[in-house]
Amino acid sequence: MWGFDAGGPVLFDADQKLLSDSSVEGVRVGLRWGMVFFTLRSGCRDGFARGFALRRQGAGYGAACGIALLMGVLAVASAAADGLADLSTYTSRFYRIHTNLPRGEAAEYGAHMDLVYASYSKRFQSLRGQKQKPQNLYLLRTKQDYLQTLSELGINGVGSGGVFFWGPSTGLATWVEGHPRGRTLAVLQHEGFHQFARARLGDELPIWVNEGLAEYFEHSIVVAGKFRTGIVDGERLAAVQQAVERGRAIPFDALLNTTHAEWNRLVASGTARGGLQYAQSWLIVHFLAHGDNGRFRKAFSQYLVGLSGGRDHTVAFRTAFGTLDTAPFARRWERFLKSAEPDNFSEAVNRMQFLATGMARTRGDGAWPETLEKLKAQLIEAKFELRYTGDAGKQTLSATDDKWYSYVDDQGESQAFTLAPTAPASRKRSRTLVGGVLPGGGAGQLPPTLVAAELRPQIHLTWERDEEGAIRSRLTYPVPKGRR
Repeated sequence: MWGFDAGGPVLFDADQKLLSDSSVEGVRVGLRWGMVFFTLRSGCRDGFARGFALRRQGAGYGAACGIALLMGVLAVASAAADGLADLSTYTSRFYRIHTNLPRGEAAEYGAHMDLVYASYSKRFQSLRGQKQKPQNLYLLRTKQDYLQTLSELGINGVGSGGVFFWGPSTGLATWVEGHPRGRTLAVLQHEGFHQFARARLGDELPIWVNEGLAEYFEHSIVVAGKFRTGIVDGERLAAVQQAVERGRAIPFDALLNTTHAEWNRLVASGTARGGLQYAQSWLIVHFLAHGDNGRFRKAFSQYLVGLSGGRDHTVAFRTAFGTLDTAPFARRWERFLKSAEPDNFSEAVNRMQFLATGMARTRGDGAWPETLEKLKAQLIEAKFELRYTGDAGKQTLSATDDKWYSYVDDQGESQAFTLAPTAPASRKRSRTLVGGVLPGGGAGQLPPTLVAAELRPQIHLTWERDEEGAIRSRLTYPVPKGRR
């Protein structure tokens, strides 16, 4: 879809959201991290560079936003991706990956996203549509590499943080330098669903369900080799609950019948409702999939099958749910909101990533902190903050907030994170999890491992050096002996 600004045609992303400056430092709590450019999260609504204003260079391009999806366990290597200089090409189970990253790093992203794609396929196996051939995925090391690659593809990516595009060339692209794992993977999962949906459901999927499902998968995480879905993000849940309580929520029926043009206008308005429509759509999808003990799950699946078969929203909804009266759904949804609670496991991951980013960026020339108390003192002394714009407007995450240093365990009790020395990585370790790269790297001691010991499985945010010596964070989920 084409929009216009004073300088000429501007291409909106698939979510039809304009990008704020991709240099903004920020973080998106709730498995959508954008540290120091934890920005490229999926959904440009919050100024994380996932949305963008993409100027047209070549003819016939469409764009569907987001950080490039680097996927697949790498199988076959070759030189030069489709004529693009200095890129190697690897073929995974579901993707054709073009990259200038070390093979091992690219393979980790690939393994993760092949797992995610398999989850899409399993969950939507009844949908009609085209079976996808391996998709082009461009994962570049630096922003300059990213811009140059897009330019060679006929796309001006200035001002963007990542893009899913189709036309004369088709694919997804982003860069990784300075982007921690959580931010990258959340966006890949969100944009990966848009890519999957376009092939399996076409271009006419109602915007609320397209974005709601993309947000649903964005919040998911891979734990011990399994894709964990149905996660409730505490920050966004609170924003929607507050909107409902204050009478500012978007009416249920209005949201379900919103057109792409109406959605775009609300996003472009810059108001909080532009972000709220994403959060509400996500929670409606979550409700239809999990609410009332799964009461609407079968009907929701039938609705999606109808859409994939070419039915419009009205016909598909009435056929699946037996009515066009959404008032009963709205009442049940609001009751669901009152009792919904955030996912403690994913919130612990978010807090650990905040602490890890702070640890990396405030160390200076000193030693790594040995205890949580020393880490806290280091962050507060450095006045460490991350800023972002989210569903509730502009937010600042400050190290002075005590919540970052603890998590809620499986019994609902508050527990403090602990720090432990980081052991050298095993050469036989799994490559299913990829970490964010710390600036600087260099020789010397690795940062301490952050541990949430009272969750099952445990969460360890640990560190390792990549093939070029840079330090990267990585999440693992060990199960203590005797508690398996």
